[in-house]
Amino acid sequence: MMNTHKNYFKEKLKGIQCMIWDLEFKRYKTFYVREQIRKEYDAIRSRLEIVKTQIASEKDKPTMPEGDVKRLEDDEIRMNRDIERKLAQMKDLDAEIHGSKPTAELPEGHQGLNDTLEALRELIQVTKKYIKEI
Repeated sequence: MMNTHKNYFKEKLKGIQCMIWDLEFKRYKTFYVREQIRKEYDAIRSRLEIVKTQIASEKDKPTMPEGDVKRLEDDEIRMNRDIERKLAQMKDLDAEIHGSKPTAELPEGHQGLNDTLEALRELIQVTKKYIKEI
């Protein structure tokens, strides 16, 4: 009977380790996605600066047709909207990784992947100690 009890918790220990590996992979994948979004964000900001410079130079010395200037202004508005969207996506991914404290948006807060991994590692230690005691 005692051996069955120990074996059960040894298997449980393997399951906890597998959960840790799965979450580590998920964290890696989330970091990867965030980095891709950050690169897109940087590219949009660079293009936005170019468009702003073009608009400013056209206001000083007009060389383009009026329609092209309006198109540039529309591009500026669209890029600003895209930048806001990318910032929100990065913020959400950061919260998924690192968690967040309770806020007006999330009254209970959010437990991040790092917090979950830490809790699972503590659970491994408690489970090992329990196995030794039974």
